[in-house]
Amino acid sequence: MGRGLPDTSRALHLQTYAKRRVGRSQMPEPTRRFVTSGDAIVEQLPWGPHEWISRPDIVAAKHLLLVRVRMPAGQAHAFHRHPHMEEIVYVEQGMAEQWVDHDARMLGPGEAAHIPVNTVHGTYNAGPSTLVFLAILSPADAEGPALIDMSQEAPWNTLRRSRSGPDVEECASG
Repeated sequence: MGRGLPDTSRALHLQTYAKRRVGRSQMPEPTRRFVTSGDAIVEQLPWGPHEWISRPDIVAAKHLLLVRVRMPAGQAHAFHRHPHMEEIVYVEQGMAEQWVDHDARMLGPGEAAHIPVNTVHGTYNAGPSTLVFLAILSPADAEGPALIDMSQEAPWNTLRRSRSGPDVEECASG
């Protein structure tokens, strides 16, 4: 039924989210209303650098998380789910093979996908260059695990191999 801490890369991602929750009472409440590039917090994760623009230790947003991900060619944030958060993935640059449940679509710049709470999804860089996308998640202070890896569970461990190619819908711009 999914793994909360399957390997080092997933553990790093979970630690990122855990840092937001642990010790919040000791952290001063951020009062910033504008975020400059110098204010963003960059974390290196196996599927690419994450530039956090909105999270509780950066701004006073209680309901929104915003991160810009720069995913190198050949990388992916494989099938996973957020048990208590919904998400929007918005592509800024490159091509994403975006899965939401059993449906896949190629997304190009200016296109987005909505992922409902607890829905398995994955983002794969489908192009030869870096994929840049925004991930907007809510709520920012969800209880429980932020992410559960599903990439080694059936049917997710074989779904992409059986459906990629002609069955993946092309985006309108590509």
